[in-house]
Amino acid sequence: MGDKVAEAAADLNPWNQLVAGCATFLKASTEPQVQQIMLIDAPAVLGWGVWRELDAATSMQYLEDVLTRLVDDRTIARQPVKPLVHLLSGAMNEAALWLAQSESRDRDLAATTAALSALLDSLRAKSP
Repeated sequence: MGDKVAEAAADLNPWNQLVAGCATFLKASTEPQVQQIMLIDAPAVLGWGVWRELDAATSMQYLEDVLTRLVDDRTIARQPVKPLVHLLSGAMNEAALWLAQSESRDRDLAATTAALSALLDSLRAKSP
């Protein structure tokens, strides 16, 4: 998953890295083998705490890095980054779980990606 996100975000500016990374995470989470390993097997086998630590060291770290750059360059309004990381990570993990159970994955993935795009756009700092 991390490789897919990194590949999608390579050579982009920080804003486009955030958008592409988030969209790629959602799309990849609809793949059956990713769902099985990431959403079912890993938390069950490793335990929630270990799975959470792995998520914090990978996906959440990526989010924190890019969001910090976006706050620092004022693309996103000044705000505490850690809570924003947890909010976005939680929302995307929950969306991935929902998409895994969807009977209409293509439709629901498109709707989820559009909703995520609108959510991310709402974070952008407004010009005076």
